[in-house]
Amino acid sequence: MGGRYRPPIDSKHDQPQPTEPVWNERHGDAEVIRLLKKRISELEGEIKVHNELLAELPDIFERRFQQRLEPLMERYQLLAEQC
Repeated sequence: MGGRYRPPIDSKHDQPQPTEPVWNERHGDAEVIRLLKKRISELEGEIKVHNELLAELPDIFERRFQQRLEPLMERYQLLAEQC
């Protein structure tokens, strides 16, 4: 037997599928959807803020490293002058 495999025809797959789930049609679901979209928007805002903070981290670490390095460099310089 040659040719490609064809799955059996299923009548429930022949009908067009609804683009929106059926539960969207119930009373009150529009409010739930609105609240969920609002929450998604809030979370996306938080993600944006977190990403901005993450972008600042290298500069923060660099400044902190320099602050900790200064006293060590001063001591090193004093020791070098004494020798």
